[in-house]
Amino acid sequence: MVWSMVKGHVKSHNNTFKINDVKILLEQGVERVTAEHWSNFVRHVIEEENKLWEIDEIADRMIDEIPPLIIHVGSESDSDTDYSSD
Repeated sequence: MVWSMVKGHVKSHNNTFKINDVKILLEQGVERVTAEHWSNFVRHVIEEENKLWEIDEIADRMIDEIPPLIIHVGSESDSDTDYSSD
């Protein structure tokens, strides 16, 4: 999010496309990031992380509720059919 803010500053003010000018714009963009911006970005990331933890917990509970599927490999089966021609 911070990088997006800095890139936006460079993009909106870059009219020469010279590397030295871009470097200056980059430095200006970094200087524009305040402590309040950082605080808001960190808060947002923590909120998103908490949402993902909730989704992870829901997925774990759903998986725990699914009965196990057991496939027996062998020569006998309830669905054996004898295909003999009369």
